[in-house]
Amino acid sequence: MQKNLKYYYNMEIKESIITRNSSYYFKHNNSYYVFCLYDRNINEINDIYQLSLYINQFNYYFGYIILNQNKNIITMIDNIPYVLIKTNIIDNKKIKLSDIKKYSLVVNHLKNSSLNRFAWVDLWSKKIDYYEYQIDHIKNKYPKIVDSIYYYLGMAENAISYIKDALIINQQHDLYVSHQRIKENDTLLDLYNPLNIIIDHVTRDISEMLKSFFFINNYDYEEIESYFASLNMSLDDAKLLYGRLLYPSLYFDLYEAVINNNTDEKEFLKIIDRVDEYEMFLYRIFLIINKQHQLPDVVWLSRKFNY
Repeated sequence: MQKNLKYYYNMEIKESIITRNSSYYFKHNNSYYVFCLYDRNINEINDIYQLSLYINQFNYYFGYIILNQNKNIITMIDNIPYVLIKTNIIDNKKIKLSDIKKYSLVVNHLKNSSLNRFAWVDLWSKKIDYYEYQIDHIKNKYPKIVDSIYYYLGMAENAISYIKDALIINQQHDLYVSHQRIKENDTLLDLYNPLNIIIDHVTRDISEMLKSFFFINNYDYEEIESYFASLNMSLDDAKLLYGRLLYPSLYFDLYEAVINNNTDEKEFLKIIDRVDEYEMFLYRIFLIINKQHQLPDVVWLSRKFNY
């Protein structure tokens, strides 16, 4: 990789290069860099670059995308796309809830960007239709999926119904710099990596982080309540946050990974075996939010826990 960095970026790398998750980490002239595998839609890279330049004006820690000597964002190495990022993250700790609040940046002027993912109802409805269509085609090969998927499709439909009210009443929600997904073991380097960014509602990152924390048993209800109190959420924000907690994004992410042969079907057990626990988690979060806002009931949840 040293030769490639010399050829495309004129960088003489004298220190060791660390390889992790198909990306390369190294130090050059007292600065830290990551040569990142680019695994997103190629057509989004220009919008990612322009958004990253905007964020760099306001956030010291956000990574800088470095163009190669041909002034290209993407560098192809053996037909694999990479992007070079200069980072100011030295102490690479795991992400905390409080880190999300520090990250917030409104980008309403970019609502027409290809990175905008706030059309939740449309996106989720299309996913449901797609999964329902696939069931007959995968039922013999993936029995664990078929045994569980109807429950999660029901959860997704419930989530759509839940957020529709908030979206109809208020159609002028602010858009924020967000992330495709915040995963359970993500660090500050992942949080400030420009290749992870999208544009969405502020509650996206919060809800996805809470889901990830649940599945690694890294959550504390008092900490969550304190964090919510610091956000000063509106009722519509609270509805959208809770609706996104209802939406089973982690299950659907795993579905895609299994179908694309990137993981074993047995991984579903980590989610399926904890259905009752997650329903209790949803119930407890409902009670916490209800101390600030009167959320609409989730009928099946209220019947189960008699609240």
